[in-house]
Amino acid sequence: MEDFANNDEDMQELQKQLENQKLLEIQRELGYGISENVFADKFNQLDKTNQERLKRVAERLKTINTLSYESVFLENPYGNPFFERSELRSIQMYLYCTCIDTLAGEPDFKDFYNWIRQKDDLSKSNIDKYHEEYLKQYGNWRNFKKLFGNLIPKISGWLNENVAFKLAFYEKKSPNKIPEIDILLARYFYNYWRNPFTHQSVTRQFNVFDENWRSQHLPDNQKQWDYDEFILEDKDDEWRWCLWYKKELDVRIIARLIIHLFIFQQLEIPITDELINKNVYFLQRLHWIYKYIHEIRKNENQIRQWTKVEGEQIHQFLPGLRSSGYVHLLHSEAANKMLEFFVANNALENDLPYIREYVNYVNEANNLIYNFNIEFHNQTEEIGREEEMRDFLLNLTKQLFYSAIEKHHSLFLYSSMWLLIRENYWYESK
Repeated sequence: MEDFANNDEDMQELQKQLENQKLLEIQRELGYGISENVFADKFNQLDKTNQERLKRVAERLKTINTLSYESVFLENPYGNPFFERSELRSIQMYLYCTCIDTLAGEPDFKDFYNWIRQKDDLSKSNIDKYHEEYLKQYGNWRNFKKLFGNLIPKISGWLNENVAFKLAFYEKKSPNKIPEIDILLARYFYNYWRNPFTHQSVTRQFNVFDENWRSQHLPDNQKQWDYDEFILEDKDDEWRWCLWYKKELDVRIIARLIIHLFIFQQLEIPITDELINKNVYFLQRLHWIYKYIHEIRKNENQIRQWTKVEGEQIHQFLPGLRSSGYVHLLHSEAANKMLEFFVANNALENDLPYIREYVNYVNEANNLIYNFNIEFHNQTEEIGREEEMRDFLLNLTKQLFYSAIEKHHSLFLYSSMWLLIRENYWYESK
């Protein structure tokens, strides 16, 4: 009997450990800067329906990370730059919109047909009234307005300081009334990202910024901000607005931050400037870790192209390169950003010297490429230009930095980077 009792206690302890691990995985996706004990206490105070709702949102956020970022550990996972710049970005934003819909909507969704069957008087005169009533309870637009309209002042204050809406620079008139920022944000996510992607398979590309308009119309503290342009329907008119945000942000970071903070609000966790800034910091950090890994792959694929100037591939490779008039520089933005976001006292970040070394190698290669491009561009003699470019590229492959850049994605680096991503926001909050 004693053995059975011990087995039962062991099973209970194992079950408790599994539940704690599951809760920890949920917390990993729902926000940063909160201790495990605080999150567990607040989460367990929710009823089962709302706990399940947050679990589903956590799974969706995890899916976004897997789709958006973890695929960069694979070599050329998509093979199509357009997919990365447009299609993938639209999928990410659409999935974030589904999280907003879930958090603000009814726990159990009902379609209009099943909902209206519960009504007694289904006369024609009542259909419009019932439909309006249904939309107030289950409508998607209602959910977006509800979430953004119910943000506490601390969250709204951060948005007002870091996000701005302005009419597009070519709009010659203004609407009679400028909507509040919460309505504009709701319409931005709903009308610009969700609906076109859902109903028309429309994807969004990155905007080309009008630097002249930026310098003339933005205050000094916003001149370095980036923006997304979208259409806001106002009665019979269509207004083109621009959502401006600080350059170190990204619309995906803003979307996820709003989701995190709204969840904290629902959990009744006090939202402070420190907590908001910590979430912004970790979201930026996670963003740049993945971009750094992706950048490694892009550089690796690019320098391997240099070897194609030999043998039978020379006629396929060089004519197009020569017509462009220059050799493309390697990418280093994400690696430089990583130097800013690494934390020196984190044991998982011992690869910091390797990143510095990598940046130095990339800069060395780019200096040679930059100087070659200037000299090559200034030449007027056509004879021998193809051979000159070929010799230059082959010379690059013999430099020390070539093998260092090509092999920078070593399994050691990738494994430690994966652990760093996994533990990104935990060592500080424990």
